[in-house]
Amino acid sequence: MKTMTEEELDNWVAEMQSVVGGEFRQFRYNEKCLQVQFAKGSALKWLTFSMKPGVPYVFLTSERIPLVRNLKKPLALFLKTYFIGAILKECRRDKAKGRAVELSLTNTEQTLGLEFLLIPGRVNIEAVVDQKSVWANKPQPLPENQESSQTPSDRKVRPAETFLQEWSQGAVSKTPSATEKSQKKDLKKKKSGFEKMQQHLQKLKTAPWQELGEWLKENQTLNGLPSTWSDLIDPEQSLAWNIEHCFSQAKKNQAKIQGTEARLVQLKEEIEKLKAGDTAKQKTPAPSSLLHASGSKGRTVALQEGRVFIGKSGPENLKLLRKAKAWYLWLHIKDYPGAYGIIERNKGQKLPQASLEKAAQAVVSQSLPKGAKGSYQVIYAECRYVRPIKGAKAGQVTYSHEKVMTVKVVE
Repeated sequence: MKTMTEEELDNWVAEMQSVVGGEFRQFRYNEKCLQVQFAKGSALKWLTFSMKPGVPYVFLTSERIPLVRNLKKPLALFLKTYFIGAILKECRRDKAKGRAVELSLTNTEQTLGLEFLLIPGRVNIEAVVDQKSVWANKPQPLPENQESSQTPSDRKVRPAETFLQEWSQGAVSKTPSATEKSQKKDLKKKKSGFEKMQQHLQKLKTAPWQELGEWLKENQTLNGLPSTWSDLIDPEQSLAWNIEHCFSQAKKNQAKIQGTEARLVQLKEEIEKLKAGDTAKQKTPAPSSLLHASGSKGRTVALQEGRVFIGKSGPENLKLLRKAKAWYLWLHIKDYPGAYGIIERNKGQKLPQASLEKAAQAVVSQSLPKGAKGSYQVIYAECRYVRPIKGAKAGQVTYSHEKVMTVKVVE
């Protein structure tokens, strides 16, 4: 990947005009990338600024792209405090600085600025609010003559899809090393388990329960036992009880031996596959549906971030709630019998209002008679704060820490 040309930057600025007037909805940021989602009407666009030191680039796409891990860096905290909900007013390129582009935004009280420097070796982001500013990296003096360096005019202009593909491949390229690290950890764990299981098998095989039982049966006494067996009998119990106990333990040991040997064979095969690099069986399975996990029938509605699962009856609602994780969100139409909605999300994740409203709309539509219209209130809370009422009709619950939103049903 080569550095963006002046023409490519100008093309990007032109593309950004379609986002002017849009809302700064959410973002992801780490030292290598900033991603911002703009919402304009029903359209969502992602702005991605790849902060590669040697070849920074920026592109705009309507596709949902892989999200970087969000780190709590000063710039991220600054953006979260001032920029969420701001409206984009202007996007332009500062030709005096060469490869530098600026976004102007406004919220209800302030004028905001966001500048991207795409200068190799001086890649940076500056966020400005009034007299306050935060940089992603320590600012450095700009070199002279930025306009023409490494940007031949005859180079073919690359579309956003090219930058998206290159960035996506860069994000995925980390996977093998992460997988390899996980594979080595798994191999070490299995080897340790294999050794412990072998030691346990040896103890099972050398346990003298059968031999002790035969000795007691032949001698008909609990006295005169070899010292190594004395801890295995219970002198407070009868001879018959001890004989039966010894043979019972011997039988249990034999079953354990067979099970342990079978598990050792399986574990050995898994270790050999890991050594050979066959990780097909070690891949993390795709997350299962909450409907499937709970054995419920219902609807699944896709959101921008995750899914919402909606039950169809009181018992089905209860099954969903019991299988939901504590930080999932529970939704229900207020003061009206109806369906539960369970929104899956990551722990601590904040969902945008648009996703909450879409989920609430689905819950209301499922709960109301066909053709019903109007405005309805929907309550929502983390599943940890929702408890079924013992002895009550299936689906009746108590809840706390709830919030309320209003949605309209027009059809």
